[in-house]
Amino acid sequence: MQISVHGFEMFLIITKFLKGPQMRFSLFISSRVAGSVFLQALLLFFAFTNRSLAQEEQAPQTPQPKKEAAKIATEQSENDAPELKKKAEPKELAVRLIDLSVQGKFDEATEHFDFVMSQLLPPVAMKQTWAGITAQYGNYVEHGEPVVEDIAESTLVRIPCKFERGSLEARVSFNSKNKIQGFFLTALGTYHSPSYVDTNKFEAEEVEVGGGLMKLPGTLTIPKGEGKFPGVVLVQGSGPSDRDETVGPNKPFRDIAEGLSSQGVAVVRYEKRTKQFPLMAVLSLSSFTVHEETVHDAAEAVALLKKHPRIDPDQIYVVGHSLGGWMLPRIYEASQPVKGLVSLAGSARPLEDLILEQVHYLAETDGNVTDEEKEQLEKVREQVQQVKAEDLSKKTLSSKLPLSIAPAYWLDLRGYDAPKLARNIPARWLMLQGERDYQVIDKDLSAWEAGLKGHADVTIKRYPKLNHLFMAGEGPCRPAEYFKEANVDEAVIRDIAQWIQTPKP
Repeated sequence: MQISVHGFEMFLIITKFLKGPQMRFSLFISSRVAGSVFLQALLLFFAFTNRSLAQEEQAPQTPQPKKEAAKIATEQSENDAPELKKKAEPKELAVRLIDLSVQGKFDEATEHFDFVMSQLLPPVAMKQTWAGITAQYGNYVEHGEPVVEDIAESTLVRIPCKFERGSLEARVSFNSKNKIQGFFLTALGTYHSPSYVDTNKFEAEEVEVGGGLMKLPGTLTIPKGEGKFPGVVLVQGSGPSDRDETVGPNKPFRDIAEGLSSQGVAVVRYEKRTKQFPLMAVLSLSSFTVHEETVHDAAEAVALLKKHPRIDPDQIYVVGHSLGGWMLPRIYEASQPVKGLVSLAGSARPLEDLILEQVHYLAETDGNVTDEEKEQLEKVREQVQQVKAEDLSKKTLSSKLPLSIAPAYWLDLRGYDAPKLARNIPARWLMLQGERDYQVIDKDLSAWEAGLKGHADVTIKRYPKLNHLFMAGEGPCRPAEYFKEANVDEAVIRDIAQWIQTPKP
């Protein structure tokens, strides 16, 4: 096993969509700790800071004169490989990308990337990406027959790839010039709606959360009927998550939303800002904090429910998972008044401590911590110490910090104590924790219990067989478990619904 300090053995998958004169980037990252508390979202920054980190540590180069640059470009064009002169088709280029990656020839594998892809996923990052894939799924075995789809001015090639411990689908997107503009790797599998969802009992409508240029598309599931229903806002964990908080074939937020709406509770879920507007996050890296990432938009979602004619404005609840649970005190302060707060595996400890803890856990999953892993663990410890150092400032190099996240993000979280803040929040509290969760552990729930001691309305539940996604399993949880088809356990849905509908007198 290996651990990549920056990438956490991640799959770094970058996609670009062109629509008219506008350009939008979407970055999907799935690490060995897919769904991991905080890590997915923070890895978002790695892709976009990879280039700036190199600039931080290298002396600037003297720009070439325009004529000389043009000459070099012409020479490069003339020296292109013969297959490029024949304008290789997307199908063979996509297969070539996979084959060269298997062979470890990442310079050649990335040579057909368009300019943006070449900047965001250079050979060294592609190497880390492939290392992450093989670390989780084992060695590459073979691929099936590619499928080619024409989508507007782009071409998508889908290739089923078999590895020793599972199968993935590679999706390679090409622009009109047959340059690679996007690369996905997704776990094969199909989402299946759980038996506790009854689509005859609710309806779904598309909504927009927030206003101005940063509107987030979302889905509101609402029970059928005229009554005023209680409403829930779902707040994702870390990562550029979609509204369903999709991980492989699984959609935990869709399970929760449709499960609760089947029991008389309206639920809104929405695309996370870092997924819908990742370029905006990139442009504001130096000042980007968890407020922009999560808190602001959750407050906007509360406001949306407050105004809906079929939802009771005095019965609004915020359900936060992982990072969303950790941020509940801040969301409460930023929102209009809400009735209650539900933490699904919300952390209670400093982010940098969780990162180190999770790196250590992953290093030991195979029972053998190599010398390389020990060296990388020590590097993470040094980065964690830098976060805690008194001299941390906005001038600190991102490369010195965990996951290469800009210092503004860390400075904003300094001193944040969610359980302590929760004590003075008059809203109802429901704390749920899976006992097989290795990302947010019982130590965190115990900290919440201590912080909320003496509060008038607190309910705490533990689930022995559930993992971080509140899906059932046996034995110690491993990252690959998140890619097995499953649903949020019915007991979680039932407990949340009953808690909302039967408040203490």
